[in-house]
Amino acid sequence: MRRGPCFHPTGQGALGRAVRRSALAIVLLSGAACQPEAASHEPARPDGVPEEAIWVGGADGGVFLLVVGDGDPAYRGCIFFDRSPHLSYNGLLVKNTPGPIEGALDDPAAFDAWDGVRLHLAEGGWLRAASPFNPETFGHDDSAEACDLDYAPTAPPLPAGVPEDSVWLGGPFDGAFVHLSPAAGTDAPYEGTVYYDYSGEVAYAGAFRLEPPEPGPVDVTDRSQLTDWDGVAIHLADGRRLVPVQSD
Repeated sequence: MRRGPCFHPTGQGALGRAVRRSALAIVLLSGAACQPEAASHEPARPDGVPEEAIWVGGADGGVFLLVVGDGDPAYRGCIFFDRSPHLSYNGLLVKNTPGPIEGALDDPAAFDAWDGVRLHLAEGGWLRAASPFNPETFGHDDSAEACDLDYAPTAPPLPAGVPEDSVWLGGPFDGAFVHLSPAAGTDAPYEGTVYYDYSGEVAYAGAFRLEPPEPGPVDVTDRSQLTDWDGVAIHLADGRRLVPVQSD
């Protein structure tokens, strides 16, 4: 199994998806990336990795990065393993806070590390993988030559039982259809259902709260306000999240 720094979930079929979701939840809920000592010397560039890709050191040797765009609403990028001619990720990268990143996208000093889900920034914060990209499950071409900076994920067919007005959101390994509406109450002013996009099974149904609540409410019926589902929460264009309110 190829591995990237520090976290690269894998596996095929339902079990593989469950493993990836569990691992992703641990990473996201802990809020911590792997922090071993980073490599300091750029390795030889594998075949197929573009010359303009920059190298960022990491716990397992680092990665080569090629990131473009202005972050409105997302950056686009290819992240290459630095020891083999393969992609770790190709797709949209969403900043966790509003505004562009500090520094130039072709400057290695602007980035800290790639943890398999998030590209950590030297300024603090990160760019979050927001496109399904899993060669072993979905058959994506992960050769370095397959890097496509114009790649944008599209919604799969709507599974049976999922409401037709549901919105599809990408995610780092699997996407989801979400169906949201306002709800009465101040602690959990939204409600809805999240469906796995490959099966239509319910991932979560219930109330959502807005984190942080300021600067005010969000129109959850406006597709442009929703960016992606990370397996734990729904991310918004302004950098906030809709977080499931687990019942006791």
